[in-house]
Amino acid sequence: MEGDGIGLDGKPYHIESLGSGGWLTASGRATAQFGPSGAAAPFWRDGGFWRNDTGGLTFPLSAGGWSNGAGVKYVPPPAGISFASGQSRPLAYLRSVAVDPSVIPLGSHIYIPAYKSINGGWFEADDTGGAIDGRHIDVYVPPPSNPSEAGPNGLVTGERVYIVAPGKPIP
Repeated sequence: MEGDGIGLDGKPYHIESLGSGGWLTASGRATAQFGPSGAAAPFWRDGGFWRNDTGGLTFPLSAGGWSNGAGVKYVPPPAGISFASGQSRPLAYLRSVAVDPSVIPLGSHIYIPAYKSINGGWFEADDTGGAIDGRHIDVYVPPPSNPSEAGPNGLVTGERVYIVAPGKPIP
């Protein structure tokens, strides 16, 4: 869960406090670096998580099974991490995007031609995130039943997007 997610009970939760944890990569190694500068991308918040038999990061899937091999060792969350029920912000699947507000103001409308088949390609800048740094956005999508799936419309990168200032209606 990056900020908002679905718990094992099927209900929405969000991170209330980050505490003293750090970031993990997919291999399960701790990292303090992430972002577009070429450093390791964060895969999982260093909270409670599972390791597989090779020490890699894995987690249970809502549809059953595991994301990266069965979990054999649970690592409890570090001090200070807490979760709260519900979403942190009112987000809508395939409508909301997370942005760096120093680049794209919250409330802006964003047109992504590659996603024209979704909402006509229009999204709203409704969220921010620790891994959203600079010229990068994340479309808020429903969690897949299998994390190796990119989702119903695939993952696009390097696309041109168009920004409409906050307060102006979208088509």
